[in-house]
Amino acid sequence: MKKYWLLMRVVVGISILSFLYAHIGIDNILATLANASLFIILLMFIQYVFSFLLSAFNLHLMLKALGHPIPFPKLAYCNMKSWALGLFVPGKVGEFSIIYFLKKQGIPVDVGSAVSLADKLITLFVLAVFACVGTFIFFGSTAGIVISSLVIIGVVVGYWIIFISKLGKMVKQYLPFLKAAEGFSKQIKVLKGKTDYIGANLVLTILKWVVMALISAKILMLLGALAPWPIFLMADATTRILSLIPITLAGLGIKESSGIYLLSIAGVSFAASGAFYLLFLMANLLLAVIVLLTKD
Repeated sequence: MKKYWLLMRVVVGISILSFLYAHIGIDNILATLANASLFIILLMFIQYVFSFLLSAFNLHLMLKALGHPIPFPKLAYCNMKSWALGLFVPGKVGEFSIIYFLKKQGIPVDVGSAVSLADKLITLFVLAVFACVGTFIFFGSTAGIVISSLVIIGVVVGYWIIFISKLGKMVKQYLPFLKAAEGFSKQIKVLKGKTDYIGANLVLTILKWVVMALISAKILMLLGALAPWPIFLMADATTRILSLIPITLAGLGIKESSGIYLLSIAGVSFAASGAFYLLFLMANLLLAVIVLLTKD
């Protein structure tokens, strides 16, 4: 049954992408790419390197807070492996595979679980804030209030379950990959007291998404569209939140279609935003395959 559900999600994602790009017109996409500067490739490379390094450093901070630092190159490699697997596993659960990769580096499962979950909650919080602001800009005050309220409730409930309530057993029940983490709750309590490390992670996470938005706005400009980086930041955050909805595999089609729609509200042409998302989709898949095929 699970295999059929997975297959259906893949089919739905591909169908959304096919309809989307058929509507935009492949000829328009190719024309946009043909007139684009090769400087885009360099900017994409810089963005990937910056994103991976900063993500790995955030994990380094969390591991250091728990007294389990590992060499940064190994941590960066584990982070890339986890990211790559997350593109092909339903619901992005694959990104939690970093627990497994960290274990191979000698990090206890409970420590890896706490570090992974805390880092992802911080990222979700940052994206949720940007997305909430974006909903007011893209959809107006009424819809903004409704959507923002739902997002805030979700973040608060998630924070309460993990950090405040005595529901460690519930966490393990609904996150099967944490069942082996006997000291998970203990490690979470330790992290909760490391406010300096949590704060540094939060600041670096904000910096990461701001810089990525700046680079992405530049890439869009080279594709013939003008989109202020704050607008792109809020659109990107909103699409990433929407891509968590388990309709398609790893948000395939959801992210692209919602991103193109939101950017169109800001005046970006379908051809430019379509070319942008197609470039990153292909780059993500190619890089993920290369990373996964790389031997330890």
